[in-house]
Amino acid sequence: MRLLLDTHAMIWLDAGEPMNREALDLIDAAGRSSELFVSAISFWELAQLVARGRVRVQDSIEVWIERFSAQPGITAVPLTPAAAVRSVSLPGLLHRDPADRFLIATALELDAAIVTRDQVILAHAQAGHVDAIPC
Repeated sequence: MRLLLDTHAMIWLDAGEPMNREALDLIDAAGRSSELFVSAISFWELAQLVARGRVRVQDSIEVWIERFSAQPGITAVPLTPAAAVRSVSLPGLLHRDPADRFLIATALELDAAIVTRDQVILAHAQAGHVDAIPC
C-alpha cells in the first residue's frame, strides 16, 4: 500500500510519538517496499512551525529534512502542477487549509492513502474522495 504522511504524522513518526499500531505497521510495510511518501508541502509546513516556535527540531530545519528524507524507504515528492491545480477542485467538502488540499491532491496523484489524524481529511476519506489511514 502506498502511503503519504500528513505533516503531523511525519513529525510524530520521527519523534517516536504514540501512533495507532495499525498505522505504524502500514508505515513500516510501505517503507520496506519504498512506497512511503512525504510531500514537499509537509516540509514547508514543518519549516513554518519551527519558524513560529511551535515545533522544535535538533540542528537546523534543513538538516532535519535532509536526515528524515534520507531514511530508507522514504521518498520526498514535489508538489506537481497537476496536484496544485487539482487541489482547488476536490470533490466534497473542501478543506480550508490549502496545504491539506495540496496533500489530498498529491495522495490522489500518487494513488496513496494519507496517514493522518486530521478530521476533515478523514471525513473526506469516509465520503470516498481519498484513502486515509487514521494514526
